[in-house]
Amino acid sequence: MKQVSVLFSTIALAGFGAPASAASYLITYEGTVYDSNDMTGVFGGSGSSLDGMAYTAVYTLTLPMAGVLTNDDGRSASARGGSVYGVPSPMSGSLTINGVTQTISGYTYAYAGIENGLNNGGTFDQLLLKTQDKGNNSPSDEIHYDYFLNNVIFSFKNDFIHNTDLTAPLTYDVQSNDSSGGYFYEYADFGNIATKQVTGRFTPTRVTIAVAPGVPEPASWALLIVGFGLIGQSMRRRLSAASPQAAS
Repeated sequence: MKQVSVLFSTIALAGFGAPASAASYLITYEGTVYDSNDMTGVFGGSGSSLDGMAYTAVYTLTLPMAGVLTNDDGRSASARGGSVYGVPSPMSGSLTINGVTQTISGYTYAYAGIENGLNNGGTFDQLLLKTQDKGNNSPSDEIHYDYFLNNVIFSFKNDFIHNTDLTAPLTYDVQSNDSSGGYFYEYADFGNIATKQVTGRFTPTRVTIAVAPGVPEPASWALLIVGFGLIGQSMRRRLSAASPQAAS
């Protein structure tokens, strides 16, 4: 009976009493590229079009994170950060086209926003992600760069967002009456001569939200803590049982 009591008190501590710990989540958009120009051959041949190619944009969102600006009014929620706000960035991004992956750390600007509007006092559901890196390598450096990645799925008709949790599991295939899109660009120059230049727009067809591999779910953490508690209890029992023998 005592063991059962310890078990339930440990579960309560794991689920409710302990402070939330940061975890990483992958928000992935898939679809096709259009209106593109790969002027310096970042993803294809120099001066080529990427139109019609498949793309995958993966945003890695880490929450909770100290200093990150968050908002949740019950219908919409957001997390944002980066140097433009003077706070840490909660999110990075990567874009893969034609087997080539480009990464954006999001240190300049990162924004993740969700709108649970349909059936919740609003007129639309939305999931919007943006990351940007912009600057130069040093104040006197002639290398300048600006990388940006944006994706959004927006619907007046389909109730695909059911809460304001940016980390809640989600899989949604875009419907014909959704308004969805996005765009990207990468530009870098040395002495005002472009060394990297590519632009394009997106037609997203699917979005998913999942825990990043290797990050235990909250329920898994609870089970681990329970397991450690029971192991500790068992060891204490053995020590207590052994103590009289050692004394004699």
